[in-house]
Amino acid sequence: MGIFKLSDSVIDPIRHTYGYDNAKKIVDPYYDNVSLLLPLDKNNWIIDRSPRPKTVTINNYVMCCDSFAAFNGTTTYLSTNNHDDFKFGTGDFTLECWIYLPFYKGVNWANDGCIWGPAYSYNNGGVIYYFDNASGTMGTWDSINGYGPYTKVELLQWVHIVWERKNGYLYGFINGIKGNNYLFNVDHNSTEGFRIGGYQVNNNSRYIAGFLKDFRITKGVARYQRNFTPPGPMINTIP
Repeated sequence: MGIFKLSDSVIDPIRHTYGYDNAKKIVDPYYDNVSLLLPLDKNNWIIDRSPRPKTVTINNYVMCCDSFAAFNGTTTYLSTNNHDDFKFGTGDFTLECWIYLPFYKGVNWANDGCIWGPAYSYNNGGVIYYFDNASGTMGTWDSINGYGPYTKVELLQWVHIVWERKNGYLYGFINGIKGNNYLFNVDHNSTEGFRIGGYQVNNNSRYIAGFLKDFRITKGVARYQRNFTPPGPMINTIP
């Protein structure tokens, strides 16, 4: 399984690392704004390393594979309860992770891959962040409007993906390269829990078939805004 392991290098530690350096010093200037921080590796697994840790639940045997989480594309997902940290309002935020896709599931929109979304409905600003089932392009859906495409998630390689809102505009990044942006003033104020890797409403599912690692949400901060070098993996010496 070593082919799926991310590089151990950490690039630009002052701005772009996920948490702490090897001396256990905070190097992320936005750490206090982090809502969710999941390494998804064998040492941390589903432990949330954010400043206000949330309980994360495994549903239907999401597998831990040394340095990433494996999703089977049909039933598996992670979930967490509602929290004020996930209520972005209309403000800035950054949602990001590393992803590896072996194939696109195709067929129709029900096979889109949901990275992050509400557990049951779109009420009160529930929004799903996903990639398209056939093209791999990143998109966003709030039950009324779709936003995208932003840019494309390529197959058979680790890809760093970002959705980021700045001053009412939502941007997509792939491997640090900024794609399209759209006016996006949705008020994120959902009272539901959330899912990673799958979304189910009215018997329609958007389960990911692939691998995720280093999942992070930052509230109130648009971290990147322009092209950047993607961050290295989370450091395992987080206290």
